[in-house]
Amino acid sequence: MTTTSPTDTAPDLGRRPLTPAPGRRRSRFGIGAGQQLKGGPFTYIALAVVGLGSILPLYWTLVAASHDQQRVLDTPPPLVPGGRLWHNLQAAWDQAHLGKAIVNSLIVAGCITVATLFFCTLAGYAFAKMRFRGRNVLMTAVIATLTIPPQLSVVPLFMMMSDLGWNGHLESVIFPTLVGAFGVFFMRQYLIEALPYELIEAAKVDGASNIRIVWNVVLPVARPAMMVLGMLTFVQAWNDFFWPFLALNQDNPTLQVALGQLQASYTPDQSIVMAGALISTLPLLLVFVLFGKQIVGGIMAGAVKADPSGARGGTDGDDDPPDPPRHPGHVPAPVGAPVTRPPCGQAPTGTRPPPTGPGAAGPPTVHPQPFPLHRPRSCPPTVGPLDHRLRPTFPHATLGALSP
Repeated sequence: MTTTSPTDTAPDLGRRPLTPAPGRRRSRFGIGAGQQLKGGPFTYIALAVVGLGSILPLYWTLVAASHDQQRVLDTPPPLVPGGRLWHNLQAAWDQAHLGKAIVNSLIVAGCITVATLFFCTLAGYAFAKMRFRGRNVLMTAVIATLTIPPQLSVVPLFMMMSDLGWNGHLESVIFPTLVGAFGVFFMRQYLIEALPYELIEAAKVDGASNIRIVWNVVLPVARPAMMVLGMLTFVQAWNDFFWPFLALNQDNPTLQVALGQLQASYTPDQSIVMAGALISTLPLLLVFVLFGKQIVGGIMAGAVKADPSGARGGTDGDDDPPDPPRHPGHVPAPVGAPVTRPPCGQAPTGTRPPPTGPGAAGPPTVHPQPFPLHRPRSCPPTVGPLDHRLRPTFPHATLGALSP
């Protein structure tokens, strides 16, 4: 006969519980809701190395632009900025006519960015949420254009611009890049996950037209992706050199084409070239300083898919829809407390709120509720094929009292 000592059945209070506390979730990495990841020394060292490697080219451009050519070519090279920065900036500005080049680059990059955001958002919404014949075939054709090198289209594109009479004008740089396959694919992939069909159907039920749906529903949802796509498009259009160099001339250049003129001589002055490169970098830095917070905030807003605390779901903290409204006398349970539900088919009891108004008196009375406040998910519906939470279920005693 086997005997069991009291210590075998006593709970081990010093052992860590296997499940987290009620109302608190943990991710598969062991991080609870609302907690943040903490990096170790290796993380900070890696971030410092990456940050230093990113700043080093810009710092060397500043150092080279503040010395003369002889000092830049010395061995070892200078590591501290010198005193000729303003002189070299003025020389680069005058030799390459950078004032007009910067204005042309702003016009080209701004027009391309606005047009790309507009057309790519519309096309991405159409491919993501609208059903039409040949949708997959057209999307495949759009993606296939990414595999074609842009150098193959230079000759026919140059001939087309010549026929239109746009050679040497900014139109020859703007119109071929008003919309890109990458932008269409990027917006389509984002809207597939971020834009639910229920929002579109609700807008249609309210009588909204397609233009109203795009303006009031699609654009607010797509704003994070549009910020990222706009930044990438602006940087690419600002730094583009190959096609503007072929389509434009020295009288009407963009900034990158004008910087190429600084190296056209047999022995270019590297300090002046670095000064021109520094001028071309400053607008990009200014754009990121002004709109960097919005861009990062848009990325983080697009990354959040659900509330990890379960506040948008039911009272049990999972991803179910919200529980039905309770009666006026219901007192909600504290956060983290377990939720108890009555068995299937049994009506819960509650407390009727005290009467209000003139002549109201008497303590609250306890009475059976004819309408169950909540039915467990395992309980099958009892009234037709409709949702059992939308139809009242009467207990047998109430049905007997109501029958003649």
